[in-house]
Amino acid sequence: MRVSSLVLIIVSLVSPAFGDDFAKLKDIFTSSVERAGLVTIPPGDYELDGTKPLPLASHMTVTAYGARFHLPTKLGDKARVVLFAGNNVSDFRWFGGHFSGNVFDPSQPANSWEPNANTRAILITTSASERTENLTFRDITSDGVAGAVITVLGGEKKGSDREIETYARNVTIENCTLTRSGKFMWDYGYLWQITVWPEDYTPDDRAMAAKYFRNDLIRGPVRMEANDDRVFVENSKPLPVSPVREGADADRGHDSICFFGDTLPTNVVRGRQYFVIESSPQFIRIADTPNGESIRFKSTAGPQTKLISHLFQAHLALYAPTGSGPGKGALDLVGCEKVIVRGCRLSALGDTMHIQKSRSISFSGNHITGSRMGAFFLAEFCQDATITGNTVDGTNGSRVISVEKSCQDVVIVGNTFRNGGRGSWINQPRNFVLADNVFVNNTTKCERDPRRGRRSFLTGNYESYAELYFTTHEPGGRYENVTVRGNIFTSGPHATHAITFAPGGDTLLVTDNIFRGSARTIGPLNGCEKVTIRDNAGIESPETRCENRRIRVHVPSAAKGFVMHAPDVKLEDVGTEFAMNVKAQKNAVHLYDGEVIAHTKDKAPESLKVGMSLASTTAGVSPQDFFPNNDLEGLIQQREQLRFQQWQTWSQEIRKDLPLIADDSFLHAPDDRWDRLISNFADPQEKQRTSGAVGAQWTQGRWQSIAVSYDNQSGRVLQYFDGFEISREVSKNPHHLGPLRDRQSESAHGKSSLLFSHPQWKRRDRSVHHLQHDAQRCGDPIPL
Repeated sequence: MRVSSLVLIIVSLVSPAFGDDFAKLKDIFTSSVERAGLVTIPPGDYELDGTKPLPLASHMTVTAYGARFHLPTKLGDKARVVLFAGNNVSDFRWFGGHFSGNVFDPSQPANSWEPNANTRAILITTSASERTENLTFRDITSDGVAGAVITVLGGEKKGSDREIETYARNVTIENCTLTRSGKFMWDYGYLWQITVWPEDYTPDDRAMAAKYFRNDLIRGPVRMEANDDRVFVENSKPLPVSPVREGADADRGHDSICFFGDTLPTNVVRGRQYFVIESSPQFIRIADTPNGESIRFKSTAGPQTKLISHLFQAHLALYAPTGSGPGKGALDLVGCEKVIVRGCRLSALGDTMHIQKSRSISFSGNHITGSRMGAFFLAEFCQDATITGNTVDGTNGSRVISVEKSCQDVVIVGNTFRNGGRGSWINQPRNFVLADNVFVNNTTKCERDPRRGRRSFLTGNYESYAELYFTTHEPGGRYENVTVRGNIFTSGPHATHAITFAPGGDTLLVTDNIFRGSARTIGPLNGCEKVTIRDNAGIESPETRCENRRIRVHVPSAAKGFVMHAPDVKLEDVGTEFAMNVKAQKNAVHLYDGEVIAHTKDKAPESLKVGMSLASTTAGVSPQDFFPNNDLEGLIQQREQLRFQQWQTWSQEIRKDLPLIADDSFLHAPDDRWDRLISNFADPQEKQRTSGAVGAQWTQGRWQSIAVSYDNQSGRVLQYFDGFEISREVSKNPHHLGPLRDRQSESAHGKSSLLFSHPQWKRRDRSVHHLQHDAQRCGDPIPL
């Protein structure tokens, strides 16, 4: 048996009066060697200061039901605590136990932990060329832990921002309730806003900001005189002249400053960024843009005027406290493979959960109940992720969804996202499906309320976001194969658009969505190719621009008035389908259906009917100039085929799962002679565990396979195994049944992949029983 090496982490400034039960627990863990790795922690209260973590080893099972682990009452600046830790751990299980702490909370009148205190309950790490695998965490609870309760780290490749040298494999987290747990975060611009607009906040708020803001970035008082363009300031350590930046860095405040503290010149906006164009020991000159014309002040600033430099550090980078510790979220999984998170309830005063640089991920049936910052967070460079059946309440935090930095093969289907602060952010994805979700008012940070809204240094006014937005993170970055289908978007009163796409998109499909609320438009599609927008209900007259691209647009009647801009022409749609090609400032339009009105410079509006074309060149146009419909349909078919193949691969893999007792994949077995038989493909195959479709018939499914449809309300699927019968009633729509698992070999638990009613379990000779809590969804990696 490999003995796991230990992680040793020292805690600073722990409350000296705090008791410690380290020795008592160490004896319990040490004696586990004599019990084949079985560790039973008796119910009761255990105080741990985290000076040294208790060791976790391979082939260990920890049962801690009823045990309550208390972190120190007080933690000082940059305190670091880890309670349990192991390195290169395999075949490990932890069941039960409660962890409690005192995470910093700005809403509380007093806090005994500093904001940058970092406490982690269970930490598993991986060395290069070693292995961590087969980890299960179940029924763990927590409250007030200032760091991840469960951390699993694979071995990251040194010198690479995205590569993993050794993945931690087969990580399962289920039925955990982790409340107010995770590294504390201020949120973007929180302390900056209190500092710049102190009159909007209480004396306690102002005192907190004065203590924890980056006061080293404040200079002043400064002097700004009417009819002068110089800002007089002590500048012996010169502020740098602001360079011209491109791409995303242009709007991140790296080289800009803002003013506050007193009355400002009438042509200077409090909190708005300005750029230094000249810097001397006695004064600076500023402009609205880098290398722009200097601003001559129209009036004199008040004597207490100050400036804040390096706005990136003062606003965006100060989302976390200065000196904060590692990790994010109540769950922190980095470099993991074959991850399952299901049936958990999570909340945090920071990011709620964090999965990064991982692959083969299933996140299903979870409830995120509160987030000070990011709610659902699929971080950088993840692959093959399925997010299904979750309810996410952003509670006025930051983004309700973050799919960050080049994640690929991601499916988000059948979830509810509400009350987020900064919308849903999808950052340069590849092969991304967002389908059948509900979005409700996820731009609350745009509200004109200092308690709920957040101001932007770009304007000095409140932030603005779309409900859903796609961006890139690399200069000239590209994202491709994006489907947004069948969702319901109910935007808040301050959302700018329902959806926006940054330049760089390729093959984008937006179809069959429902738009409600104040923002029902899709933003400009500048720099995007092969865009299809069709059959969306409630969409409002969006406007977009086509430059040096081929684009094909299907506009439903609900979007009548859609406007497409191109060089020297504006197209006003009247509910139709048309294609456009813009090349070298020359444009061509061809109408496939309906009518479009072309507005050209110095000419009367011209109506185009079916089959008509319009070109700004005398060379004429041909069908080859436009994005053909056959190509579009072919791309859609290829994507559907890829998703079906991915599901088949996952299905083959899940059949190897030993607790699996039933897999109804709606495929006929070779010896199937009964039309209503639904074969069980779980290994080993046992005919007594097959299913029967009652009041149903075989039909065509979404993929090129078969499904079951129900012609009456009594339609159902009956399954039999080990003396039990399960009856699953479903709707009239075609459905697929997911796997059934035997948990801890104690009893069978229903795990349906779609919205079945609660399964009814009964012995053949006994009354019906409803196992509502155990009948949860099991997330398939591909939407059905």
